[in-house]
Amino acid sequence: MTFAAVATALMLTTHQAPALPDELVISAVVLDKKGHAVLDLKPEEFVVTESGSARPIARAELDSRPLNVALLLDTSMLMGATYNADVIPAAVSFLKRLPQGATFSVWSTSDRPKVIVEQGTDVSAAETKLRNVAPFGQNAALDTLVAASQELAKDETHRPVLVLVTSASMGDVTADVQALLPKASLKPTYVAVQYIQGQQDARLEDALKVLVSRTAGFHERVFSTMAIQAQLLKALEAISSSYRIAWKPGTDPRQAKIEVKVKRPNTKLTQAQRISTAW
Repeated sequence: MTFAAVATALMLTTHQAPALPDELVISAVVLDKKGHAVLDLKPEEFVVTESGSARPIARAELDSRPLNVALLLDTSMLMGATYNADVIPAAVSFLKRLPQGATFSVWSTSDRPKVIVEQGTDVSAAETKLRNVAPFGQNAALDTLVAASQELAKDETHRPVLVLVTSASMGDVTADVQALLPKASLKPTYVAVQYIQGQQDARLEDALKVLVSRTAGFHERVFSTMAIQAQLLKALEAISSSYRIAWKPGTDPRQAKIEVKVKRPNTKLTQAQRISTAW
């Protein structure tokens, strides 16, 4: 083999093994055994392993970025009178309890995605607009979810959170999960509270399962619309206890099983599946 051939072979070998990033970042939610937020964890209380091998923690802290919440409400005929009686009070209670610095928008799912409250902070004005909406049409929950997630992904200054309050059915809406799901941004944390009445729509159930698990989100089902408010406030605990953990990788994360654990007793950690190189 000539010198030139050897040099070419070495160059190819080098290009096939790209350098690892200085650090990787993953999100995780930590709650105590009663489901309350754990807000005082230190970096040394986290453990990150790559296929079983522990990696040094570079930093870990509570995600204190201000929230940008897209609240999606099922305003279809499926909700009927419960929209005014239970859904609006639950939504308003949730918005009033958002942490300082948070901003929000509200979307309706009737037939197609529609913003009914533009991004802002005025809960009283939002309530007025919500009460001017009359339930109608079918529940285009998946289309609305995709549209809202894409809008949230444009915000580089807040932590995006998508909250969906929906019935378990989409009625006669045509929705191809395999086509829609890849269009949903994974930047937001996904929260869903489903009101179960009658048969559940597997399309919606499958999509929520994927998005919630990938983003360390929150998904609960209720059998009464009067229980929606309690679940939204429970979700707020989870949103508030999200940590960002950074570590020095030892191998290609695409080829390793990444696990995050917390050493503190009587706590439960739920990690996201998404990994980033940006803090």
